[in-house]
Amino acid sequence: EPRKACGWFVQVSTWENDVYIGSDCPHDLAACLVFAGNVGADWIVFDDFAQVIVGLPIYAKRIDALAQAY
Repeated sequence: EPRKACGWFVQVSTWENDVYIGSDCPHDLAACLVFAGNVGADWIVFDDFAQVIVGLPIYAKRIDALAQAY
């Protein structure tokens, strides 16, 4: 779900108190889901407003590449 045209909400799905991650989930997203599940979060908001979380990957903005992909 778009968030003010500069971020996305991702639900952290759980299954019997463990985070469920499908086999086709990209590794970087899986790391974020596991981290969120370990701290008890139900949602992740990917945007550029918050501080960087130590231990998670950081990527440069690639708006042009994303726009072309969609």
